[in-house]
Amino acid sequence: MDKKTLLGITLILAAIGLWAYQAKEMKQQQEAYLQAQREQAVADEAAAAAAGPQSPAADLREATPALPNTDSSASSLEKLRKEELAVLENDFIRVTFTTYGGAIKNVALKQYASVQGGEDPYVFNDAPTGSVLPALSLIQGKPSLAPEQYITQYELVSHTTDTVTFSRTVNGITFVRTYSISMETADNLPYTIQHSTQVINRSGVPYSLEDLYVNVGTAAPDAADHMGFNLNAGFYNGDKYDHEQLSKFRGGGLIFKKEPKADLTFDDSVVWGAVKNQFFTGILTPENPATQVYMKPVDFPHVDTDKPAPKGITESLRLAAGAVPADAAKDLNMSYYVGPKEYVRLVRIGQDQDLVMQFGFFGFFSKLFLHLMRWVQGFVHNWGVAIVFVTVLLRLCMWPLTAKAAKSSKAMQKLQEPMKELREKYKDNPTKLNQEMMKLWKEHRVNPMAGCLPIFIQIPIFISFYYMLRSASELRFAHFLWIGDLSLPDTIAHISNFPINLLPLMMGLSMFYQMRLQPTPTVDNAQVKMMRFMPLIFLFFCYNFSSGLVLYWTTSNLMSILQQLYTNHHHYKDEDQVVEAKVQEVPAASAHRGKANVKKRRKS
Repeated sequence: MDKKTLLGITLILAAIGLWAYQAKEMKQQQEAYLQAQREQAVADEAAAAAAGPQSPAADLREATPALPNTDSSASSLEKLRKEELAVLENDFIRVTFTTYGGAIKNVALKQYASVQGGEDPYVFNDAPTGSVLPALSLIQGKPSLAPEQYITQYELVSHTTDTVTFSRTVNGITFVRTYSISMETADNLPYTIQHSTQVINRSGVPYSLEDLYVNVGTAAPDAADHMGFNLNAGFYNGDKYDHEQLSKFRGGGLIFKKEPKADLTFDDSVVWGAVKNQFFTGILTPENPATQVYMKPVDFPHVDTDKPAPKGITESLRLAAGAVPADAAKDLNMSYYVGPKEYVRLVRIGQDQDLVMQFGFFGFFSKLFLHLMRWVQGFVHNWGVAIVFVTVLLRLCMWPLTAKAAKSSKAMQKLQEPMKELREKYKDNPTKLNQEMMKLWKEHRVNPMAGCLPIFIQIPIFISFYYMLRSASELRFAHFLWIGDLSLPDTIAHISNFPINLLPLMMGLSMFYQMRLQPTPTVDNAQVKMMRFMPLIFLFFCYNFSSGLVLYWTTSNLMSILQQLYTNHHHYKDEDQVVEAKVQEVPAASAHRGKANVKKRRKS
């Protein structure tokens, strides 16, 4: 083994070790945060049971405990004692409102469990009082301080089965905040909260709203995305969707060190803003485009003081509200989608909100595969089977191209000896070598690039599958064979805290066997060695991918193996003989032409 190969193996193993250590640390942090959520849910249930049964349409008035790790002054405690809650719910969501800001304390998604096998729903914007801003809080000025600094007391004015209204008056300025939900089940309606803030000016002078911000909500980390790749905040300006990941606030970096950022501000025309994790999102769409986006990280309460606190991300929009003349009123209307990242629902909102799916450059294929998978799942009722079916269908569609590539690779293999002789003969003349190579390929009707075509075709398919599967909320908690959750790695055991994921190992073995079956269309030792390391490289990159994505790649490999076995057994016995005969004829024909030329010169 040469030094370059040994160095390459060493670097790969070092990268795998570093990656495994970081993945372990991040996963432990996410598990600690989820455990804290479960404990909080149990505590809330106990408190609710002690208070007795209550109707969802009734006013909910509860005493709120003191804020952890916040200012404990008498004024802060007095504010906390005044919190009143109100609930609106339909078959899909349960929205809890608070008099702190006259805004949304949290939203429970009733169709999605918080943990697999649990009965408690997933809760968006869920955190202890004062640690995050209530969603749709109105803040006069950029909300850069701690959330408890913005506690403003509203009065609960009215509460019906589908509408709730809050009011607050200060120095002649009244804010009337009204929320409503729909009982319809179609499209995005059950997950959309309609909101209107009416600002009434009785102060006698114009009142400026130029610096008025509204909070979009706070996205928390998700166990399926332990590296936080999908935890971000973004906005759509009518042309493109820009987003910032949580890593932007952490700083660091292996090569180019970056300073951590406390917050980020973007001035733009903002049609809508969003915060999201891997499967759930909050999207705020004001009636008139906002003028600025403000983002910042959020520290959730510590569970293990020896490790950093779990971080989420929050965002606020500066409204284009102008000013309210004296003795006049102004309405600020907006809609707020809080729910799963379901493409079909998001696309029907009507203002490109489906861009939060982040399907990437090959988004067309991602949408196509998602529609196809949903259609198949409607028949088989299993997302794993749907992935396998779609993969087989794609491989069958590409069969003619892969068959042509296999034929080209086999023909190239038969030309290795003549190519080797040409390289030796013209090793000091690259131009002549290329000319002779082209002539040899032309004579035998071989396209050296044909073998690469299926790989190039699979790249956009793989990428589009990756982006589709990482965002589709349908795969959350989906079962298949021994896999308990297709959105997570299929860990079956741990060895010294290192996860043993069975499906990626099967993928690596299938790729290794596939490459053993395929003919080697090159005599370049460096390329041969690189091809041998490909299964290890793919195993490294895919080891902690979602099981759904690795299932696609493994199924694709198995289809390639079946096709190669079929090809080797049925198709190319005659072609092998023809190619061998032509290869042997080339020097003979060249020699014959050489003798004829000598005779002509002698006669002349």
